[in-house]
Amino acid sequence: LDHPDYKLRVQYYLGLAYHQNGKYENAVAILRQHIQDAGEHAKTHTRLGLAYLALGEQNKAREHCNQAKAMDATDLEARWALGCCHAQSGHTEEALQELREALTLSPDYHPAFEEMVNIRVESGHIRWIHNALRAEIEIFDNLDRTAVLKDDGQVQLRGSRATTRKRISTLLAALPMQDAQLVQLLHLIDLTTDEGTRFTVWQALLEHLSKENAHDLTPKLL
Repeated sequence: LDHPDYKLRVQYYLGLAYHQNGKYENAVAILRQHIQDAGEHAKTHTRLGLAYLALGEQNKAREHCNQAKAMDATDLEARWALGCCHAQSGHTEEALQELREALTLSPDYHPAFEEMVNIRVESGHIRWIHNALRAEIEIFDNLDRTAVLKDDGQVQLRGSRATTRKRISTLLAALPMQDAQLVQLLHLIDLTTDEGTRFTVWQALLEHLSKENAHDLTPKLL
């Protein structure tokens, strides 16, 4: 911090480090100082907004994220944070609109999709979750097969298939596993020929069955 050649960069990354370690007030202090010393930058306002959001100060978080978005309309984190601010303030439609815009800019930006699902769960929109799950499974077979070989020898999906698989897992985790949903999950398995996706759905079903009385549920499933 005392070295003139590194001071500004150190301020910014120290703010990130404070945030990652849960020291949000320290993050706010150093990032505000960084703006005074280095000037206005979208990323700094976004980080300030995220720190304020973690502190529960939605108004200040919204102010800085709006500034970030005004400076850089493609800042996905700023849009995600704004969606969270609106959601925490009870402005559901505004939150969903912000998250939709983030996903329009980058369909692979999963935090926006996760927050959208969380909002639907809290609003009791279980039908939306089930319909979204069906839609994601239905399109999976027709998506591009883009994969890379990692250093450990494992194959990892990238692009649209990887995004869709993440969405399927998120939706399965959010779906209340009542008897009706269990039966519907069995039907969803037949919407794809991909064994990995079929196994993901089947595993979600089995995990719920392991928590319930299998003898009581088996006749309903059959």
